[in-house]
Amino acid sequence: MGDKGEQTRQRILDVSQRLILQNGFSGTTIDEIIYEAGITKGGFFYHFKNRNDLARELMVRFLEDDDRILNELVARARELVDDPLQQVLAFLKLYAETVEAMDEVHPGCLVASYTYESNQFDKEIRQLTREGVESWRRLFLAQFERVQQQYDCDVPLENLADMLNALLEGGIVISRIQDSNRILALQMLQFRDYVRRVFRPKAAG
Repeated sequence: MGDKGEQTRQRILDVSQRLILQNGFSGTTIDEIIYEAGITKGGFFYHFKNRNDLARELMVRFLEDDDRILNELVARARELVDDPLQQVLAFLKLYAETVEAMDEVHPGCLVASYTYESNQFDKEIRQLTREGVESWRRLFLAQFERVQQQYDCDVPLENLADMLNALLEGGIVISRIQDSNRILALQMLQFRDYVRRVFRPKAAG
């Protein structure tokens, strides 16, 4: 596929994701996507076999983008400080700052959108969506496990990872309702304060 073809494909994906986050998957038609993307029906089906193919590619791209962003923030936090607890705290602050610096309100989460309409998707896409959430949980859990090597914590680390996952998803929804990214940023900072309190240095000896 040439550069022009790839640009068209990405434009279709961009338009589709925006429409699905606004209207839901069932509320978004191929005709709407074609109109918004400025292409022909033949152009759409050159790049995607059907709506299911489009849905799968959208989720793959969404998860790859989210993984990249999260891993970049983790890497930046590790560059800033050496202590594993301070790295987690830095990661949470960097995420809050990233969200608050967005020019527009958070567009929403494709994983949440797909979950609300899970009956619209085949088993492969539902599994892909589930694996995406589980990959975020593993990333968060790995950070907390690094902290536990030097700190004690009475809260199960799995619970902390699940709490962060739930905070992110719920924060995005509430931010969209309130038309402000501030709520998500504040909740991340509140969770940051909680993490600081639940970990304590291991006793000497």
